[in-house]
Amino acid sequence: MEEARKRRLTITGFILVISVFFAGFIYSVFFTKNEDSYWAYFKQRAKESKAIESPKLRSDINDNVILYKDDLVSVGKIKLIYRGRSGGNFIIGVIINSLDPKMEYVHQIPVRQAKEGVRLGGVSFQVLSSSSSKIKLQRKEQS
Repeated sequence: MEEARKRRLTITGFILVISVFFAGFIYSVFFTKNEDSYWAYFKQRAKESKAIESPKLRSDINDNVILYKDDLVSVGKIKLIYRGRSGGNFIIGVIINSLDPKMEYVHQIPVRQAKEGVRLGGVSFQVLSSSSSKIKLQRKEQS
C-alpha cells in the first residue's frame, strides 16, 4: 500500500514539473515581445546563415561593388554583406576568410565617414551611392 502511494506521488510530481515547464514555454512563445523573443533572434541568424551559404563571386577587385541588402558578395579575400541603414549609419558585415569564414564582423559606419572613405577587412572603400536596399562602393587605392 505504501509503495503504491509513493509511486502515485512520484508520478504526480513528475506531471506537475512537466506542466510547469510547458506553461513557461507557452508563455514565452506567445506573450513576449516579438523583437525580444528567441524566435526573432533565431530567424535573424537563419537569414544570415543563408547569406553566408551563397556568395556572389567577384573576380576583379577594382570594380565598383554593389551590395544588395542581406546578399553576400566576395571581394578579393573578404566577403561583404549590406545589412541596411539604422539611425544615420550604414551597417555592413565583413567576413574575413583567412580568420574565420563563418564569423561576420558587423560595422556601423556613419554616413559622412563612409562618403569620405572607410576600411573594411583591410580594403579601403568609398560609398558612391546608397539606399535602404543597396549600397554602391568603390575600392580606393592604398596610400
